[in-house]
Amino acid sequence: MCKLSEWLDTNFKHVTINDTIVSNGSVITVPKINVALTIGLISTSTKEEFKDLCFNYLPVGTVIDEIDDDWYRRKVLLVRNVLTEKLLTDKRAKHYLDILERRDKEHWQDTSKAKELKVESKSQDINITIKNWEE
Repeated sequence: MCKLSEWLDTNFKHVTINDTIVSNGSVITVPKINVALTIGLISTSTKEEFKDLCFNYLPVGTVIDEIDDDWYRRKVLLVRNVLTEKLLTDKRAKHYLDILERRDKEHWQDTSKAKELKVESKSQDINITIKNWEE
């Protein structure tokens, strides 16, 4: 019987959103589970959500134990690095970010684009205040 933390150590070797990576000049095919778990780190907000997501990929009988905080933090940092690299080098990255902003506003919406409209009426005068969230 295996534990979740052991399964992650054994199976989640590469943080990548590509199914191949180049290492020392060689092209390596990355197991699909690495791509799925990397995307899982992107799409979840907490270690607990990530653990719940992992449950869908685990072999039957795996014991769900705690994921080490340092392990999780390091993987999230690697994911941020991969996403930053993609943003800087992949022309499609901006398009993907736009999709995430629309589909998952809670986690991805650019709040600097959000506006607040306040209308005050004193007699017949109307004052409109537009406030930028960054202020």
